[in-house]
Amino acid sequence: MQPAVLQRVGIIVLAGEYFPEGGYILDPATFQATWVNDSDIALRHGYFLGDLAIRDFHLDLDIVTPDPPAGLPINPVTRGPIIALFGDRVQAERAKRRLLSNSLGSGIRIEDGPLGPELHVQQPELPGRVATTIASDGGALISAGGQPLVPSRN
Repeated sequence: MQPAVLQRVGIIVLAGEYFPEGGYILDPATFQATWVNDSDIALRHGYFLGDLAIRDFHLDLDIVTPDPPAGLPINPVTRGPIIALFGDRVQAERAKRRLLSNSLGSGIRIEDGPLGPELHVQQPELPGRVATTIASDGGALISAGGQPLVPSRN
């Protein structure tokens, strides 16, 4: 996967959100892709690329077909604060301004953490859009919905 393409046309989808269109969800740890429809709900966090973007950029994905879940899956929902880590305060300030100007959340503040500036969003309106905005400004999500984000171990 080319990082520039993912940064340009990819979005972050958090658990419990609907996919915006048909396309592929990429596992953040392995970058293996799974087909999803626009009516599907994300069962885990991941990167999303729409079908049109994949065709436009002629991407070759490592596609896997997961086993269907046994019974009825429990759909997790990401609600609650989001915390992101930035390399410097300028990036964090830029992300904060973009989140506020697009009305994507409230209770937004920047704190100095042990690893650098941390951006806290207490009440994100659209968690996936908040995460995508943070990532596009150079931030790394470290917590969503009160849970630390760790790569999946598939």
